Amino acid sequence: MNQQNPLSPAASADKTSAEPSFRASAPLRFVAMCVSIIFHPLWIPLAVSAFLLWIHRYELPQLDAYTHFRVMSAICVNTLVLPLGTILLLKAAGFVQSVQLHSRRERVVPYMAIMIFYWWIYRVFAFNQAFPQILTPFLLGNFIAIILVFLCNIFFKISAHATAAGSILAVMILLSRDPYLDPSLPIMGAILLSGLVLTSRLILNAHQPLELYIGYVAGFLSQMLAIIWISG
Repeated sequence: MNQQNPLSPAASADKTSAEPSFRASAPLRFVAMCVSIIFHPLWIPLAVSAFLLWIHRYELPQLDAYTHFRVMSAICVNTLVLPLGTILLLKAAGFVQSVQLHSRRERVVPYMAIMIFYWWIYRVFAFNQAFPQILTPFLLGNFIAIILVFLCNIFFKISAHATAAGSILAVMILLSRDPYLDPSLPIMGAILLSGLVLTSRLILNAHQPLELYIGYVAGFLSQMLAIIWISG
């Protein structure tokens, strides 16, 4: 009988599910699953972009209804429709076992595809001055974040949920750069959201705490690096 090396990548990828570190009741797990779905990383770029356009609405008088539709449509297609479609196609073809991408190996191809989509939408905004430039740093931050997640995934599993939560907090903090905005409530909301998302991933035994911490820091730093790059 073949025995799996406990130090092999496959064993490391499935360690969290094989050795649950948190035992929760069924109702609590259901709530945690709902939180994980509602705040899934695939929805975050579209949701945060919509929030940024809303909170800056008085500073964007040139953003008419048609341009707003074009902006949100482009972001939706490149950060939600195409990534989700890629994952569903990979599942249908048998390359991944679940759309939740439980193992590190399953995440390689989807992450590479998402990198392309995120790079493309960033370049569209960077070179199209008709689109609101307040979204450009955030879109670049998303691209940097997926690169960091992909690189970390080579060596160990990392939480994409935590990465998205860290990105949200960074974006809310960066609102303080606008003298006309008070970011207090958005920052408090982002901190609360981070707690909910990270706790839900622990309850579901989807990740070890270190994987969540690294993902959170990666998401936070990605947005900061994007601002530094564009401002420089």
